[in-house]
Amino acid sequence: NIAFTLPTHAETGLSVPATVSVPNSPMTQADHITSLHMFTELNPQPYVADYYLTPRCGKAEITTRIRLARSQFVYAGAIRSDGTAWITAFYITVNLGACAADIFLPDAAEAVRRRQLEGG
Repeated sequence: NIAFTLPTHAETGLSVPATVSVPNSPMTQADHITSLHMFTELNPQPYVADYYLTPRCGKAEITTRIRLARSQFVYAGAIRSDGTAWITAFYITVNLGACAADIFLPDAAEAVRRRQLEGG
């Protein structure tokens, strides 16, 4: 199973600690975690992190800090060497988001999304 650790509450979304792991993975050549991923539903850029692992890593665990635009679900995924995938979600409450466009100019976030869809 995948383990995902985030605080339940963050005063600011500028730097939120996050850990994703698969504690029971043997990390052998025949059976290991090949990648760990994090993504969000409400950040302007939903893809937060991608980590690619090999058996030489010794354990399937990453710890990092992420930016969050606002209170939202954050998702973590793990891909095994046999191609199976696990995913989990965690809801975090953020008092002050990290994306200035969302904080000060609510319409600017929509403009950024439109530009991205238009390829600009």
